[in-house]
Amino acid sequence: YKREESDSIDDPSCNKQEFKKSKKDSFKTSTSKTIQVTRNLLLRNNTNCCKQGLCKNGILYCEKNLCFSNLVVNILDKIDTLKDFFKSNEWKNNPNATEVNAPILTELDHIFKTELNQQASTGKLRHNVATESGKDLGNGDQQDAVEYLDTIFELLQEEFTVLGVSNLVHDNIQFSEVVKKRFISNGGCPICHMLPDDRMDKKNIFRLPLPDIARGELSLENLIHDYYSEKTQPAMRCAKCCPDHGKQCKSSSSCRTEWDYTEKREIIKNADYLIIQVLRFNSAGHKLGVTVIPEDILTLPSTNGDNGDQFEIVSIGDHEGDTVVSGHYVVQTIANKTWLTVDDNKRPKKKRQPKSMNNYCLLYTSDAADDTPCVDLGGR
Repeated sequence: YKREESDSIDDPSCNKQEFKKSKKDSFKTSTSKTIQVTRNLLLRNNTNCCKQGLCKNGILYCEKNLCFSNLVVNILDKIDTLKDFFKSNEWKNNPNATEVNAPILTELDHIFKTELNQQASTGKLRHNVATESGKDLGNGDQQDAVEYLDTIFELLQEEFTVLGVSNLVHDNIQFSEVVKKRFISNGGCPICHMLPDDRMDKKNIFRLPLPDIARGELSLENLIHDYYSEKTQPAMRCAKCCPDHGKQCKSSSSCRTEWDYTEKREIIKNADYLIIQVLRFNSAGHKLGVTVIPEDILTLPSTNGDNGDQFEIVSIGDHEGDTVVSGHYVVQTIANKTWLTVDDNKRPKKKRQPKSMNNYCLLYTSDAADDTPCVDLGGR
């Protein structure tokens, strides 16, 4: 459903009351299309919210604050395998397609097939993501764009599995790394001499922390290499000597002893597309004022002595503002070999500013940069 101006309902009661709904309600718009809403939605004292969405019987279907959703779709637009998936219509020809509910795939299919020079709203996509995930994403508030993107990936994987088609998120976006812990003495425990178990991590998004104390300008590549370097950690017990510590531990001398150890991460499976989130916000949600310089060609650390894999930058998602729940999102993306800054439904500008304190979500590809035009998304 795409809201038209004639569908706006200015309900004066919204200035006087707050409503909370937790049951399923339905209402009909002027287009006679029924919208089912199953959310715990709070209708705030804000007449503008009603003007920007639909307000009736305490139910809010809001088109407000779509910049985070617009950013995410422009990021997805640069993932060629995903676009080719929709262009081929292969998933719609799947025997399961008519029997399976796939609201995320269906709406992305609609957006990506929007004609050139036409606008497509991401409001319904946000609504579908909120409904399917059960997360509070559809109430008109600003959201964390990267959390929203990761939620879309999780929902897409579920829909790919149910449809019985190739899992593009797993095959092209997900990467794997192993975390190795070694005691400083000789690698193994000084008592039982056994090595700590390695841990495998699978991720759709590479979440890159910034140093606790950082000033000036930092190279993205250097930050990544530091992330994968070996680091000394606080002392720990040996899990092999005392596997039941904290449960039935008898506090033996071997259990009470803690040993210094190191931790090192290694990439064991790279993806075709690398999505990096720069963790710019502290635990209180306030932005860290650090300038990050993303390389055009990013070389990842090598794990086997060979040269590390290289990736080329194709999109940069910027967060303008001081906190994660406020501010505004724009995206810098390549179209026809030209960098454009896309800001909701404004005309894209030929502008690029990779070095900034705002770059928050970056997309790199192992292939050449995409030359197709970006999606022009309507935002309110």
